[in-house]
Amino acid sequence: MRRIRLDPDGSGTVRLELSEVIPPVEALEPGESLQQGNPRDEGELVKFVKIRSDLVSQFWGRDMYIGANVLLPSDYWEDRDRKYPVIYYQGHFPGRRVPFGYGARGGSGRGAGFTEFWDSPESPKLIVVSFRDANPFYDTSYSVNSANVGPYGDALVQELIPYLESEFRIVAEPWARVLAGGSTGGWEALAMQIFYPDFFGGAWGWCPDPVDFHYYQIVDVYEDENAYEFGSGWMKVERPAQRRTDGNVQMTMRQENTYELAVGPKGRSGGQWAIWEALYSPVGADGYPAPIWDPVTGVIDHDVAEYWREHYDLHDILRRNWSRLGPKLSGKLHFAVGDMDSFYLNNGVHRLEEFLGAVEDPPADASFEYGPRKPHCWIGYSPSGSGADMTNVEFIGVVDEYLRRSRD
Repeated sequence: MRRIRLDPDGSGTVRLELSEVIPPVEALEPGESLQQGNPRDEGELVKFVKIRSDLVSQFWGRDMYIGANVLLPSDYWEDRDRKYPVIYYQGHFPGRRVPFGYGARGGSGRGAGFTEFWDSPESPKLIVVSFRDANPFYDTSYSVNSANVGPYGDALVQELIPYLESEFRIVAEPWARVLAGGSTGGWEALAMQIFYPDFFGGAWGWCPDPVDFHYYQIVDVYEDENAYEFGSGWMKVERPAQRRTDGNVQMTMRQENTYELAVGPKGRSGGQWAIWEALYSPVGADGYPAPIWDPVTGVIDHDVAEYWREHYDLHDILRRNWSRLGPKLSGKLHFAVGDMDSFYLNNGVHRLEEFLGAVEDPPADASFEYGPRKPHCWIGYSPSGSGADMTNVEFIGVVDEYLRRSRD
């Protein structure tokens, strides 16, 4: 560690020497790339896959890779003729994590007893897959195409999933491909279902990132003038960005955004606001993502907001295209969010429910569940009716029942 004194009234250049190298977690084999990591298979049921994406490589002008963490059912190696449906399960920063935390024994909360359940004869026999799609902006691509991040949606649907279906015994039909996830993964699950409605058969989006940009967390990018302040004239209040379930504010919009600006300008902080901007925005005049607001003042650029509305506002996309999308999505969208979501994500879900609950041709038949005083990332109540929160074990049962109905 080197101590540096900065004179706030001075200027100049501070030179730092990069003298240490962090080695990769796994030693590279000949021909391997560090990108997306190189985790090794863990036993008979946990497999890791990585392929070069032609689509993303062409976009970035260099070799780019995408991967998957695969959890096989306990009987996979017993019946070599059997094929299985898949849950594409997304969350944050998959890395080498095994879906649903498989491998941990015992445990508590949502993941309690999952490994023992999965290994038992009684568990529904499914395959679970999480994507590894880290990119120069963030640790996940959000599973859609983007002018700045690249064509990751097409890469997953046209390259990675077909590869998985050729390598593993997977039912390669839409009804057998379902999506689930929380937070970032919740938005990804819903977006993939909406953007590729003929390819997937259902989506569970828990505590999803903003599904309606009238509530981009707590900012209305279409109507508000400033993302950091609420009010006008002399009576301006700092907008909150994060809260506890008792309502106490933990961080403001200005604090979080200026922190990201200090870490890396022009969408390069690796933070949450930066990836949203990189994902949703057009390419700016300087070649970087066009900012949705001035990072110092918070003044919103409504021209950029209109681009967001056209391309990534899930509520608006559904509203504009329901005559085409409705017949393909009816009964396939499932939402759960805490009504004290730490990042105010419940507001956008409520607004989307108003639309989906009223549409009639065809009816959306979407399900919505809200948890009073539940934080980020709540996934719903137990289907047992006990009033407890749903566990991963119970969710597998929910999906199994859904797949049986879809298949029949």
